[in-house]
Amino acid sequence: MDIEGFVRARIDDYTYEDLSVLLAERIKEYKEISDENSIKMAEAVIDEVSTTLKLKESDDEFLKEITEITKSGVGMGEMGVGSRGAGDFFVHRRIADIVASTDTASLVNPTEQDDGGVVRSKAKNDDVYITTAVDGIHSRLSEYPFLGGFHVTRATLRIK
Repeated sequence: MDIEGFVRARIDDYTYEDLSVLLAERIKEYKEISDENSIKMAEAVIDEVSTTLKLKESDDEFLKEITEITKSGVGMGEMGVGSRGAGDFFVHRRIADIVASTDTASLVNPTEQDDGGVVRSKAKNDDVYITTAVDGIHSRLSEYPFLGGFHVTRATLRIK
């Protein structure tokens, strides 16, 4: 479920309290969590969407610059991204090209046509691997792709 999209489509039609209750009910359809935690999660999403919408209307030129993007005229879903369509493979190949250009040694990377990666720590005698997995972000790319990369990295980076 695209909970940000859910909020974005309803934010002008509901009060904050009513929308948080409605979203909390939807969240509980997918997660086994308490009423209190589902409300907290719903409120966090509503706050994020509200903040993002305010940033787009801001007079601050720096904020406008980092939240504005060059429009391609096609959505990620229309390109077939996320459905293992031609667009998905195109995007993976472009990401693999970027990774290859950095000369980063990795055990798993986008050249494998995967949504994740594994690198080994460069510390001497260190058996630490850093793993990433990117799932569930495709819908967010349509709204703010520049920030999407930051959120994906922050949310999915796991250090063992």
